[in-house]
Amino acid sequence: PLLGRARELRAIRRLRESGGALLVLGEPGMGKTRLLAEALRGIPALRGAALRLGGGDFHAIQPMLGAAATPPGLEALSPMERRAALVAGAAAALRGWAAATPGGVLLLDDVQWLDDGSAEVVRALLPAPPCPLVLLARAGEAPPWAEALPRLALEPLDARAATELALW
Repeated sequence: PLLGRARELRAIRRLRESGGALLVLGEPGMGKTRLLAEALRGIPALRGAALRLGGGDFHAIQPMLGAAATPPGLEALSPMERRAALVAGAAAALRGWAAATPGGVLLLDDVQWLDDGSAEVVRALLPAPPCPLVLLARAGEAPPWAEALPRLALEPLDARAATELALW
């Protein structure tokens, strides 16, 4: 069961209704991923996650995209043009998914380790996310570009919820 997180569940449900972006912060093991799993149960969601040891450019969002974001003709472009085309293609693919998936949510876990390409795509979406966008990060480690986002800080469970969880 998910115990002691009613306030956080309400905040995520409000985001689903109103749209926008939300940065969920918490210490490792605090339950960020579990909270989102519960809040988004039965909700269409595209999920990505950054890897601590890297994984290459656009790695974190690749599971969200498949081949949909690879525009044709990249080989004829300069490296800067190619990167801009990849970012634009990925952002367009995510916007397209959101338009075709009413009630959908975009979720990225461990954004403190986000690769540069994935971060560029997220920043391209941030002025006006096409659907609710939830970013999870360790407390105190959110990337600088996420500092201005609305936040939901996970606090340790209160004694009652911790005891109930321990006895469960």
